[in-house]
Amino acid sequence: MASKFEIVVLDGDQFQKAYELAWSEVSYDQGFTKEMHAAEFRQFDRSLREELGRFWKGDFCGQGEDFALMDEGEWSGKWHHSCGIYSNRICCGLYVTTILDVLRALPHGPLWTYHTAIEIWEEPPVLEGGEFFLRDGKMFILPPLEGEDYERVFHRTA
Repeated sequence: MASKFEIVVLDGDQFQKAYELAWSEVSYDQGFTKEMHAAEFRQFDRSLREELGRFWKGDFCGQGEDFALMDEGEWSGKWHHSCGIYSNRICCGLYVTTILDVLRALPHGPLWTYHTAIEIWEEPPVLEGGEFFLRDGKMFILPPLEGEDYERVFHRTA
């Protein structure tokens, strides 16, 4: 069963301001170099692909599968990674807690932001679309559309 986590609803400006923290300049020095940061990103990416792949199907473009991670070559040198999700079955607490567990295992886990675009292709979709991001043990969302219930969708087991 997926563990509980906090869902934080932010209005548009608050959401954007909180999300922009992922794009802050990273302070490098002898104790933490750009190469170390890149290695941590590769660890993050590898762990995500492995852990998400245990439960769902991923592919390069998300065509007909559950998710697609940002191409490793698109890394920005910031504290950011992202994914698109495309099926109802991946919209559950296990998706969120899997990512949060991967983040917790990283040396700088609380600094990383993991953004998800919701693009459900099934009918009817459990959510109409949108986006959210995960950081430091929390899920940040915009106010849901009428009839959408993120608590119900992301606190279900699968």
